[in-house]
Amino acid sequence: HIGAFDAHMLPRLLQLYRQRGFSFVSLEQAEQDPFYQYDVNPKLLPGPDLLEDAMRARHLPLPQKAGYFKQLQVICR
Repeated sequence: HIGAFDAHMLPRLLQLYRQRGFSFVSLEQAEQDPFYQYDVNPKLLPGPDLLEDAMRARHLPLPQKAGYFKQLQVICR
């Protein structure tokens, strides 16, 4: 559902992500991450679909969810 507004906002969004410490990699680089081995190797049994599922399987703590609901209610009226 990409449209003109998305194209207009994308540079700002990418800049915001970079300012907050995010970085981007190619699809080929991302597929090298062990999490995606199930997606790129059809010989393996299905693995977790979500990052949260993978964390639960490894008994890792899930990050706290931010409470953005009230902010979104104000913005999306």
